[in-house]
Formats: sequence, structure tokens, C-alpha cells
Amino acid sequence: MEYEVFEELGIESRICPSFLGDVNKFTSQIINPKKRYFSSVSGDDFRLYGWGKLNEIAKENPDTEYYLYGNTVNWEAPSSVIVRGRITKEKMNEETKSMTGAIRMVEFEGCSEIIVKSILWGQKPISLIDYPFLHSDNPREELLRVLNNFPWNLKK
Repeated sequence: MEYEVFEELGIESRICPSFLGDVNKFTSQIINPKKRYFSSVSGDDFRLYGWGKLNEIAKENPDTEYYLYGNTVNWEAPSSVIVRGRITKEKMNEETKSMTGAIRMVEFEGCSEIIVKSILWGQKPISLIDYPFLHSDNPREELLRVLNNFPWNLKK
């Protein structure tokens, strides 16, 4: 696990569960037949989150819409890429819950909140990280089995 790697480097860390609140509010919402994916960035370095690669994907798939949240940078993108910028989490949830899925173009983070929400909504997320629950026959059920089942402080 990641905390073991940090420990070897002399960094004390904790495993903290993601707080999504009531996971039962995240139920299947897909109602739009058009393919619509969403991505987000925390902080200001949109390049770190693969938005450049997303532009390439959008050019190859012009019939799919891509909604980008969290950054207000001037973004030169195909017309199928919609930059929504910084909005409230509630507004983002309302907009994204009926989309096809989340798309996460980073290989370096833990379990992304947008991937978790996408699975809970019954969507088909795309991620560069190969999460085990994505291969389950019922990703939502498998995710709920392990979600937030970590202690706040995990020590050897």
C-alpha cells in the first residue's frame, strides 16, 4: 500500500476515507443517450491532469462531449470540449450524474472522487489507474464493499 512506501521514505501518513456523505444518493441517473464524459482538476495545473490528451481524444471522437471542471484557464479546445470552470460540488453533481461517465487521465493519485461517483451513479468511467473494482461484474457493489472501510490511522 502507499502508506508503506511513505513509511520507507520516513514520511508518516494516514489512510483517510473519502467523505461522500450518504452514498445512497448516488444512484443510476443515466438518461442522455449522447456520450458525455466529465473530468476535473483540483488546483491550477490542468496539464498535470491530462487535459491536453483529452483534446486529442475529443478530436478523434467529435460526437462525444467532454465537460471539464475546476479550472478557468483559457483553453483552446475542440467544440466538443466544454470548460465549466469552478462551480459548487452540488452543481457539478447535478450536471454530471446523467453523463456517460468520468474520465481521469492521471496515473498518480489514489481513488479519485469522480471515478467513485461515476461508479455509484452506474456510469462507465475511464481511468488510467487500473482499479480492481472496475473489472467486477457489479462495480457499484464491489466499491461499496470497500468504500470507507479503512481505519483512520493504519499502523503496522
